[in-house]
Amino acid sequence: MKNNKIQQTTFWKFLQNRKIEIPIIQRDYAQGRIGKEKLRETFLSDLKKALDNNTTLKLDFVYGSFENNSLNPLDGQQRLTTLWLLHWYIAFKAEKLKENESTFKKFTYETRTSSREFCNKLSEIRVESSDENIVKLIENQTWFFSEWKQDPTIQAMLTMLGGTSIKDNKANDIIDGLAEVFNGTNKEKFLEYWRNLSDDSECPIVFYHLDLLELKLSDDLYIKMNARGKQLTDFENFKADLMGYIKAENIEVETDEKKRIIHKLDTDWTDIFWKNKSPNHKIDEIYYAFINRLLLNCLIAVKVEKNKYIYTAEKLEKENKLFKYLYGDKSNDSNVKYHGFDIYRLEETVVKTGIGKLKTVLNRLESSKADINKLSHPNWVDNSGLSFIPEYEKKDEKYFPTTLTQPQRVVFFAICCYFENGDYHESSFKQWMRVVWNIIENANIETIPAMIGAIRLIDDLADYSHEIYNHLKDRDILTDFAKEQMEEEKEKARQIVDNKEFKDKYDKTWEEKIIEAEKYAFFKGAICFLFRVVEGQYDWGKFDARFEKAKEYFVEKKVKEDYKKDALLLRSFISYFDDWGMFWGMVYDNSIDSWKSLLTNVKWIKPTNCLFDNDLPDFNNWDSQFLEPNDAKKLVHEDLVKSQLLKVVQAGCRLNWRYEHYALYPPRANANWKKYVIGSERNVIFSSLCRETITSEQKLGDLDYFWGWEIYFTLKSNGKKYQWWDCLKEQIETDKWVKVPDVTIDNLEEFLNKIAKSPEVD
Repeated sequence: MKNNKIQQTTFWKFLQNRKIEIPIIQRDYAQGRIGKEKLRETFLSDLKKALDNNTTLKLDFVYGSFENNSLNPLDGQQRLTTLWLLHWYIAFKAEKLKENESTFKKFTYETRTSSREFCNKLSEIRVESSDENIVKLIENQTWFFSEWKQDPTIQAMLTMLGGTSIKDNKANDIIDGLAEVFNGTNKEKFLEYWRNLSDDSECPIVFYHLDLLELKLSDDLYIKMNARGKQLTDFENFKADLMGYIKAENIEVETDEKKRIIHKLDTDWTDIFWKNKSPNHKIDEIYYAFINRLLLNCLIAVKVEKNKYIYTAEKLEKENKLFKYLYGDKSNDSNVKYHGFDIYRLEETVVKTGIGKLKTVLNRLESSKADINKLSHPNWVDNSGLSFIPEYEKKDEKYFPTTLTQPQRVVFFAICCYFENGDYHESSFKQWMRVVWNIIENANIETIPAMIGAIRLIDDLADYSHEIYNHLKDRDILTDFAKEQMEEEKEKARQIVDNKEFKDKYDKTWEEKIIEAEKYAFFKGAICFLFRVVEGQYDWGKFDARFEKAKEYFVEKKVKEDYKKDALLLRSFISYFDDWGMFWGMVYDNSIDSWKSLLTNVKWIKPTNCLFDNDLPDFNNWDSQFLEPNDAKKLVHEDLVKSQLLKVVQAGCRLNWRYEHYALYPPRANANWKKYVIGSERNVIFSSLCRETITSEQKLGDLDYFWGWEIYFTLKSNGKKYQWWDCLKEQIETDKWVKVPDVTIDNLEEFLNKIAKSPEVD
């Protein structure tokens, strides 16, 4: 493998020469989040000390892919964002922003419009520095959108700038914001700081950036054996080549012949696979599939150094030949054809590492005598479809190894990690599997990059797989992958470990209580709503009462009928909305996916808490918290809560703004009958007209709502047909409509009633 070129640089020098673009796979900026006060205090203190004392502070590696002179960091996003904020704050205070605007704008986000726009606006800000609270100053700018107060990355940036009022356990304020750290600094000192930061030779804060290169390996020994004088199976050819490779590379150091890989491949380890033999007593295919899956894991997890992976997810998926080979066609690795060992020798580091891991895993698996296939499922199902040791399934009269879904690939990796790091113990294995499944189930792992990200998260936890609770309870959650679920797992681990002696009146430990809730209904490991009060803060005293409410509202895979009827529970949930942002992004139906999103997403913490901590509201005495009587937001809120509209609309509906109207309809819906305008006086007017004056097939039963953007209707008195879509049109011939002049929504009802009573009037 070639040596990768490692370069030391300063942030300002790097930004002057290259663009930094945070990629889509990175999640929200974490160092500014609530709960990270001590982390910010320590990091910001170190940065200021380096500036004050002119002592070098090395911030380790930042690495990622480089394209068109732009860095897409795969590791180091948090540090880069904090460094950008540090430079911005000092430049702002030193009044150096204007002349450096173009350089600051080189730091951006790939797809997050809000974060990208926020950084741009900060770069352009022209307000003179003052003693005004920096966060209030920014939020008071005309360009600052109120919706940004709900954006976790922007809020985290503001927190990093302004700090918090949170105190430590000695009641001392935690100095966790740039404004707090530099409090009392005058302009001359800020100018000095800026000169040092912007001068590459003077700046004491440095980091290393690493551009990952592909492995280039030479062609080595290729051995072909066929000692039996007949055609070998793919696996037999592979074993022969593998044995030759092990010998040629002196990989095996074991002196006891019976403990050597070459011996065990055909003896002890075959017993592991023999349990899952095919009807015609074959194991070659499942044995080969297992080894290939383990090698694929090694390829994904191979590092250039600690926490520095050699390959980006993109390079693995699009460029790496061994990855494509082991992954199989469209994720089907059940029939990988062996064409020689050359493909494996492309990644010698991976193969050599994998051989060692294979020996460790299979030796410990053999010693455990455990039926891992039966023990590797999540708590909420008896059979997840995962076969850690592959089994055979029949397809087109032939038998093939069972395949793995993307989430199952991650579980396979996690089980391998467990055996790599120690012997099998039932209790620790169950705890490891519980945490792994909870993370995987509640992350969207449908794509190759997501699968790779999940494997690398598990890789980060793997060293602690035999004591995962003790590790999680004290772990700083720095990963951006499955961050919310990781925070939940940390809190549950803390509750379990810190209350080991606890048993409730039913003799249940906290672990048993938590697992019972995780298994219930459709929760599948995500139960933060039973004990979370605000983001990052928890109250386990609420757990029992909330779980009882959950059992009252939900059963397996659905909302209970009493609460699904008339959309009672959904309307109750929406009734607690007090922020316009809550209406957006949710799915207005009773599907379990929709409810799980609502209950677990931090965006809807407040209505979730209200739903579980209070009795359901009386809709007759309910008032929207949007106070303006004719405000569209209030009308939308009332339509969703006071009516039974949500019991009849199509599944998958989201709130949309189009054609100057709010409307519910599913994404990519083309049919008009799947679209429902709400928050509009047209519904009131046409419902009134339908009582005596008109008929319309678009009216939703007894409800005062209509489907479609336009409403087609017929006058009862004379049979004339009309259409309304912000203007009135009369049908004069089939498919020919003429606009009726001088009719608006304000006089529409009067006009139609007049025609109905006097048919001769045009």
